[in-house]
Amino acid sequence: MTISDADLVHLGRAVELAREALAAGDGPFGSVLVDAAGIERAITPL
Repeated sequence: MTISDADLVHLGRAVELAREALAAGDGPFGSVLVDAAGIERAITPL
């Protein structure tokens, strides 16, 4: 299995969300749910 450039973009977004959560005093967690077309359908934290 290889990681595509699009995967890396979404992974970077999840890391960005984790940094934002940590800065806000929450745990350093972020997630991005992406459909088969590459559209973000859900992100946490909001």
